[in-house]
Parts: sequence; C-alpha cells; structure tokens
Amino acid sequence: MKKKMAVGYFLTQGDLLVVVCCCSLVLFASCLFAAQYNLVAGHDTVARETEEKMRAEGGMFRAAVRAKQVALLDQISSEGALSHGDVLVLNLFDDARYTARIDRISVSREGSVSIRGRLESFESGYILISSTAGRTMAHIRIPEKKREYVIFYDAETKAHYLVEIDPSRKDVLPGGPPLSPPVDEEGDNQGEKF
Repeated sequence: MKKKMAVGYFLTQGDLLVVVCCCSLVLFASCLFAAQYNLVAGHDTVARETEEKMRAEGGMFRAAVRAKQVALLDQISSEGALSHGDVLVLNLFDDARYTARIDRISVSREGSVSIRGRLESFESGYILISSTAGRTMAHIRIPEKKREYVIFYDAETKAHYLVEIDPSRKDVLPGGPPLSPPVDEEGDNQGEKF
C-alpha cells in the first residue's frame, strides 16, 4: 500500500500523460532536425569526346558501365552545413536511388570537408565524400548488390562526373609479400636490431 501511495504521490495519471506526450514530442522533433538532402542537384549527359577521353585514360574508367555529368549539393563542401544524422538521398541514376545517414563529418586545417555515411538497408554499404574548394571526390560502395559508383571533378571541363563502376572489370593489384618483417617466437623482429 505504501508503494502505491509513493508512486501516486510522485506521478499522477495526468502527469503520466504529460510525460508520454513530452517523450513523443522529443522523438518527433529529433526526426525533424535530421534534414534530408539530394546529393545530385542536377545532371546532364556526358559529351561523347569526354566519355572517349575517360575510357582512353583507363584505370577505373575501363570498368565504367555508364556516366553522366552532375551538379552536386552545395552543402557537401561547406563546413557546418550538414550534421551528424542528416540523410543524403543518393539519386544517382533513374534505377539507382539509395539513402545514406551521415555518421561522421570532419574538416581539415586546409578546409577540406570529409563526410562518411552508412547506406540504409545495406549493412556494408557506405559513401565517402571529400570536398575542397568546390571540387569533390566521392565513392559509393554497395557490396551486397555488387555496385560501385564514383564521383570526381575534371579540371579540364570544370565539371563533376558520376560513373558507375563494374567491380568485376576493375584493375586489381596483384598480391605480394607482406610489408611487415616476420616476428620470431619471442616477439622480436628477426632482422637487425636498431
């Protein structure tokens, strides 16, 4: 009986309703403050000369499936414009649309903004973005779907390009010997002592 009286003393039914409403409001407000942004603000087809130049350069472009010129969200290159928890809509191609929640933002002394996000609905999917003075490089990888996308800035055309990469056609460096020296049973390096 004393317990009922103590609970009743501290929390009446009306108070309980107020507490539940306040908690719901806080949860709702936190969802409102996590803003949502489209990564690609606009796009255009890639000029034939530019596409041929990219393929001739080789590297990742040999593995290109498709490409397009894109205008990117201004906020990705501005310090403080995006926040932890914000959502990036990765509107890459008509059949390739994903969402990523930003989980890390850092700014270097030189002013480069780096953003990392985890793709929703894909445990291993991620996006990495690095932007300096309006020039952006981004890598989007979705291992579960064997999909990979790269966004890069071309200084010659002064434009950003989005390229879908076929991971099976990428150049892969051959394996080599380990770069660290072997360790003996006592935990010491087997090489010369310094």
